[in-house]
Amino acid sequence: MHKTLPVFLSLLFALRLGAQPADIQITTPVTDPQVLAAMEYTASIWEQHLSSAVPIKVNVLLVPVGGAFLGFTMPNGRKDFAGAPMEATFYPTCLANAITGTEINPGESDMDIVMAGDVAWYFGTDGEPPANKYDFVSVFLHEIGHGLGIVSLADSPAGEGSFGHIDFSQFEPFVPTFPIPQLDGLPGIFDRWLVNGSEEILTDTGLFPNISAQLHAEFTSGMIYYNGPEGILANGSEQPKIFAPSTFSFGSSISHLDENTYPNASGNSLMTPYISIGEVEHHPGAIVRGILRDLGWNVLSTLDPIPEEKRLQVLVLGNSKDALLQVRLPEAGPLEWMMADALGRPVYSETTRDLSDGKHFIPLDKATAGLSPGYYLVVVKWKGQTVTKPFVVLASH
Repeated sequence: MHKTLPVFLSLLFALRLGAQPADIQITTPVTDPQVLAAMEYTASIWEQHLSSAVPIKVNVLLVPVGGAFLGFTMPNGRKDFAGAPMEATFYPTCLANAITGTEINPGESDMDIVMAGDVAWYFGTDGEPPANKYDFVSVFLHEIGHGLGIVSLADSPAGEGSFGHIDFSQFEPFVPTFPIPQLDGLPGIFDRWLVNGSEEILTDTGLFPNISAQLHAEFTSGMIYYNGPEGILANGSEQPKIFAPSTFSFGSSISHLDENTYPNASGNSLMTPYISIGEVEHHPGAIVRGILRDLGWNVLSTLDPIPEEKRLQVLVLGNSKDALLQVRLPEAGPLEWMMADALGRPVYSETTRDLSDGKHFIPLDKATAGLSPGYYLVVVKWKGQTVTKPFVVLASH
């Protein structure tokens, strides 16, 4: 059995804006043509799956690390930006840019990635590494995945679990090239979709106080699941399992799909925490694509028979009684929508409406009246298409 190394990441920290493929721009001091070709090839894989009108800026270092890790990622992040789907929640900045359609972090990278420079790498792009080398494209693809948002702001030093209370000295000697945000005890957008085996939302501070032994117990329970609708759909209607071993490992626990549940060649192992020598993962996998949709990315699909110009587009604007449901219809027709709780149980539905083509704004005040703080789903149906979007009601509301 080949030795495996953890694929670490560091943690700093979005719906549809059209089908313009993403442009991933790599900045690196590396000059080796073979390494540069492998980086560009990896970027092209993600570009085939994502749409963004704003380039995604990736800064990459290749340095000796003494076998400590294969790679780690420091994602740039923003909260409460104009048009943010969820308030008081950190988004990777590249996702925030994709949501707003504007570059809100000019002059900054969207993610810094450190790749081990003293590892036996295979830099080829054919997916056929020799048995004694790690596939560089697979690991680099994984690290970009963290920078796109598959990352948690969880930590648990001294047996007290928390979201948004990370000690950044853990990253030394590496420091990001962009300003480190003040996390203020807030979770990331990925964290908002995490539940335990009893369907309890981990970021519900009424159940799990931030900085608590209760959260630590959940983080090390082996029973953490992803509850986003697109991720569940991609996993055969089952909640994807999250890596939550009995010993908390910062940068590994909670930020990956479960290693044992999604082994090599399962089709969904790109974002698990370990990779073996000779293992190849050159595709995000259905679950990762579903999760990215839940986070807010416009994920492209060559299998989608509906052309972009015929597609129903939906946004939820705001988190309070004043929130609006924005729908864009390619043509006139009846529209139905409902609000459901995090388990998919309806809490409000509105009768079918006949709307003209174009953009419409529907107040959510009736649907939100009397709702308890928590996470909900807005489900919109139009001419055979169904779009599901997350909606959060914060305690302050």
